[in-house]
This record gives sequence, C-alpha cells and structure tokens, in this order.
Amino acid sequence: AVKLNKVEKAIQNDEEFEDDFELERLREARMRQLQNQKQEQIENIGKGHGQYRDITQDEFLKEVTGSNKVVCHFYHKDFERCKVTDHHLAKISTKHIETRFIKIDGEKAPFFVEKLMIRTMPTLVCFIDGVAVDKVIGFEGLADTMPEGKEDEWPTIYLASLLGDKGMLDKKNIVDEDAALEQQQRKLEELRIA
Repeated sequence: AVKLNKVEKAIQNDEEFEDDFELERLREARMRQLQNQKQEQIENIGKGHGQYRDITQDEFLKEVTGSNKVVCHFYHKDFERCKVTDHHLAKISTKHIETRFIKIDGEKAPFFVEKLMIRTMPTLVCFIDGVAVDKVIGFEGLADTMPEGKEDEWPTIYLASLLGDKGMLDKKNIVDEDAALEQQQRKLEELRIA
C-alpha cells in the first residue's frame, strides 16, 4: 500500500507538472501575441494610421499600397455630403489604427477617378493589400433608416459598422460613442434630480 501511494503521488506530481507546463506554454503564446499586436500598432502609427489626411494624385499609389487596409474618400470640396463623410471619418480614424484613412480631391485626381469608376461623391474605396475590394457610394447603407429631411444626420456608428462589415475595421473595437455619451448625460441628469 505504501508503494502504491508513492506511485499515485508520482503520477499526480507528473500531471500537475504537465498542467503547469501547459499553462506556462499558453501564457507565453498569449504574451507573444500581445507583443506582436503592440508592434503592429507602433508600425501602423508610423505609417500614418490614426490620422485622416488629404493626399495628392502623386501620393495615391504609395498610400494605398503602403498599408494592409486603407479607406480612401474621394470627395469634392463643394459638396456638403462630402463634408459630412469627412466629419465621421475623422472620428473613426483616431479610434481604428488597424486601418489607414485618407482622402483625395476627385477634381485633382482624374486618372484614379476614371480607373476606379468613381461616379458619385462622396465615395469611399476600400483597399486590402493595395487592391480595391469594395466601395461605399454616397450615403448608401448609411441614411436608409433616417427620417426624411434628416438623411445627412446619421450617426458615426453607422459608418463604423458598415466598414466593419466590409472587413475594414476590427468589429470588436467598434463602439457607439454617441450613445455612450448620451447615456452618461442621462445618468448625470438623474443624479442632479435625485
């Protein structure tokens, strides 16, 4: 019986050692994953992610091929709807550094307007690894649920969700900041009343 207890303890110790080894291996793998993500974030910021900037036709190819994911806004400086899109993209770009956000004046980029068959402005062209994979034309999919006369007042979350569905944004990082701010303001008002 004594020998059996020693054998059982040895087996138990081996199993605990294997569990400890497996946990350590998982921890190390997760640490490597986090380090890789942090390194990718640093590289993306160095490439201009986290900002929304205007580019010229000469910079276009370098910009859309320089990052894995790029959203390019083709705009016209006199179109109000382009300004609405600009407002939303400026907000999204600072929160989603996994994607590069740029804009180009369609009047000053006739070659790319023709090549990419841009017929409506604003148009967002989604690039993955330098290849145009999708477009958002005008407010298609953004203003559909807005009441008549309020088509230009859609919330930023609509565009973020649409870009997430197209694979341009990390869906788990999409947050409705307008709703969160509204909820905070309601709570503050309730506290004031109380």
